[in-house]
Amino acid sequence: MKTSISKVLCIFMMLIPTIYAIGQQGIITGKIIDKATGETLIGATVVAEQNGAQATGTITDFDGNYSLELTPGTY
Repeated sequence: MKTSISKVLCIFMMLIPTIYAIGQQGIITGKIIDKATGETLIGATVVAEQNGAQATGTITDFDGNYSLELTPGTY
């Protein structure tokens, strides 16, 4: 009985990193600034494309900041 509990616990401990890795997402953050004036751009559209199609997008806030949450991949 003690051996079977140890085996189950061992298997469970080995699966935890795998489950965690599957659900990971990356976050890309930045700030959009007008090159000519140096001012931040409010409401600018930021888009991530994957295979020629829009995967996700967002707009900048009042300070020109944006944040995109993406799954690992090539965009």
